[in-house]
Amino acid sequence: DALARAWLWLLPGALAGCSLVVDLGVSVYEVEALASGRRFSCAQLQPDGPLLCWGANMRGQCGIGRAGESASNIDWPHPVVGLDQVSQFALGGEHACAVDLDGALWCWGDNNYRQTGIEGTPLVVSPTAVAFGGAIHSLTAGETFTCLMSEGAAWCFGDNRHRVVDGGAAENLRVTPTQVATSTAVVQVRAGAQHAC
Repeated sequence: DALARAWLWLLPGALAGCSLVVDLGVSVYEVEALASGRRFSCAQLQPDGPLLCWGANMRGQCGIGRAGESASNIDWPHPVVGLDQVSQFALGGEHACAVDLDGALWCWGDNNYRQTGIEGTPLVVSPTAVAFGGAIHSLTAGETFTCLMSEGAAWCFGDNRHRVVDGGAAENLRVTPTQVATSTAVVQVRAGAQHAC
């Protein structure tokens, strides 16, 4: 059967405009979902399967338990530590979040704007639980913020400099998921780099 491969196109000048092929090491039929952040990517294997990530890892966005110079680039897909099964995931600029099969939310990577929902550290190198009490129906991430949908409402946390998280608030950062004020029930939420719909 066919092997799953991910083709990567780089920005001009990154490697003289080269394209790369990453072999995921599994059958093409085992890949459930694929997503990319800024210079890193992740693939979920099988429905409710594990998450593999590769690419830039200076901010811990690949979720392998380390970051920095010694682990700045992950050339081949590595399992995200501590998350054997996920139901969904989302990648931001240099952070990632996933929901496990029990419905718990986990985030890791760059945390300068608290986009991982974790207080007190600018860097989260492995999945860390984010406190949220509701059922998560969908998950999305922007450059420096994260949003989810739960029970007909959108909730966001992280960078609020552009009023993405809370349009009426003056605070630049929201560490905990904050409900977004809408006049009707929310059926879907999607994030752009610095905005959400």
